[in-house]
Amino acid sequence: TIESEYEAGRAYLLTCIGMHPSQMIFEEGSYQSTLKDVFCLYLFLKRMKYVRRGDMEDERLTKIVSPWEEKLQALLKEFLHIGNGGSEEQIMNLQTTLQELRSSASPILSKLLSTLIDIDHSLRRDQLLHEYNRIVYENCTL
Repeated sequence: TIESEYEAGRAYLLTCIGMHPSQMIFEEGSYQSTLKDVFCLYLFLKRMKYVRRGDMEDERLTKIVSPWEEKLQALLKEFLHIGNGGSEEQIMNLQTTLQELRSSASPILSKLLSTLIDIDHSLRRDQLLHEYNRIVYENCTL
């Protein structure tokens, strides 16, 4: 019915702008526990490739970042391929891969920062972390 479609649309918009009555549950239960670390590292890498293009093409950084990015791209490709019609096994595989990406995000960030500083001694760890934390802050509605 039109009324139920209206309510579904309203709930979706409230979620998008961070004002859904269950927003805290969405944030803590889904986004924070699985997606946030992966998404924020992805955005940080994207930002660094834009502002530090030459450094990010260094072989030392490529060895650190490329396997993680390839795994993320494979996950996204598989997710788009199965859509809403995936089997339970496919969904479990996606969740496992996402959890692996999430657990490796912090060590990769740490190695990335150290290597960037080794490449360009004018960079400071706190300066890079400030940019990462800005990205984290901008991608949380709480």
